Amino acid sequence: MNKRILAVLVSAVMLGLCGCNGGGTGDEEEYYGGDDVSVYVESDGTVVYNFEPEKSKAEHSDGKLVERTEESIEVSAPEGSIDIKKAEEMIDSCSYEEFYLPGKVSDYQKYYSGTVEKNRKKYYSISLYLEKDSVRMYVGTNILVACDGSEILKQSWTGSYMPVETGSSKNDPSPEKVYKNVKILPDEALFVLNDVCPEKLGLDQKLSAYTFEIDNKLYTRKSLKCYQITPKLTYENTIKMGSPIYVVADGTNRIMMKIEDKEDYKEIK
Repeated sequence: MNKRILAVLVSAVMLGLCGCNGGGTGDEEEYYGGDDVSVYVESDGTVVYNFEPEKSKAEHSDGKLVERTEESIEVSAPEGSIDIKKAEEMIDSCSYEEFYLPGKVSDYQKYYSGTVEKNRKKYYSISLYLEKDSVRMYVGTNILVACDGSEILKQSWTGSYMPVETGSSKNDPSPEKVYKNVKILPDEALFVLNDVCPEKLGLDQKLSAYTFEIDNKLYTRKSLKCYQITPKLTYENTIKMGSPIYVVADGTNRIMMKIEDKEDYKEIK
């Protein structure tokens, strides 16, 4: 199928589904930027979202990979802004489903990557992460908190941003109630990926370069209950979603991935 036609079809489907992963409502509206997004499919089947379609008409360029450093960044904001602690409290008040997380937002640490401007408004740019044995892994999606405290935005699969409802975390169940009859919880499953070199997981960057989405339900693969973990890379002009990785929830640290061109899965060793 012609890639241009396929891209249009994928775009239509994904815009309808945007926000569904991780328990999204499915009826969220694009806040801004939706009209500035194009989609294309690479030869290996990877769906790519381009934030600057005018560029892609001539020659596609991913742009620079958005990288994060573990070093603290000095917080900057306009006079009269809320402080970064208040911004983090606002994030914690949101439901975990808003940010494509498997558990309460307050369980995740916050990384401030800078203050950015969108639509003539200043925002704190914040990512969520987990850390274990000095290994940091980013989860969910990028978050923008208005410096004036008026709103929170999340980055969708298309790279555009949409508003997030605050104050809904009080209804969040604990992970133990969501994931039953398992030996490990999703956050533990995420760190199982560190037992395997990235290349075996189909990844060409170090794990810390990725943001991982953990679906908030279990999947059955080869008769085993698994967590579905989807890696994604954020570039200046695109988001690249990798192939889902399945970690068996029985505590055996087994990892499975789909066999290319087959409706079957293999264990990664």
